[in-house]
Amino acid sequence: MRFDNFSFVVADLPGLIEGAHKGVGLGHQFLRHVERTALLVHMVDIASIEGRDPIRDFEVINEELKLYNPSLAGKPQIVVANKIDLPNAKENLEQCLPYWQKLGYEVFAVSALTGEGLNALVYKMAELMKGIQQKQFQEWVEEEIVVPSAPQNPLTIERLDDETWLVKGGDTEQLVNLIN
Repeated sequence: MRFDNFSFVVADLPGLIEGAHKGVGLGHQFLRHVERTALLVHMVDIASIEGRDPIRDFEVINEELKLYNPSLAGKPQIVVANKIDLPNAKENLEQCLPYWQKLGYEVFAVSALTGEGLNALVYKMAELMKGIQQKQFQEWVEEEIVVPSAPQNPLTIERLDDETWLVKGGDTEQLVNLIN
C-alpha cells in the first residue's frame, strides 16, 4: 500500500480458525506469515450476520496466535469493526467497544462496501508502520557490529605449474578436510 510517499504491505490472512496452532485447516501456513508481520489488524464482522460473536472471534484468533508463538501476542494490534453499514452493527459496536478499549486496542468502524471509516484506518496503519519501521531502523543502527579479527594463519596462493595452484592457510584447509 502506498500512502503519503510511504509504502507498506498489507496481507489478508483469512482462515485462521480454532486449532490453527496445531495445524488445523491451513493454520501453520497462515501463522508462518503472521510471524513476519509488524502490525496485526483484526478485521471482525461487527454486524454478526452469520450469528458470530465478534469478541469471541477476536479472542480465538489471539489465543491461536499466542499458542503458536507467544511473541505474536506482543505485536501491536488494532481492531477493525467491518460492516458498520449493516443493521445492528452500530449497536453491536457499542456493546463490544468497551471490551476492546479496556484491553487498550484502538477500534476503527468501517464499511468495505461504502468506504466509511477507511481513510482513518489507513492513516492509522501508516502512522503505526512508520513508527515501527523507525524503531526497527534505530535498533539496527544501535546494534553492535562485530568485525572478525584477521586470521592467525593468513591465506597464501602459490602457482606450482600452468595448471596447478596451491592454496594454503586461512579456513581453506579446514573446509577441504570437510569434503569427502
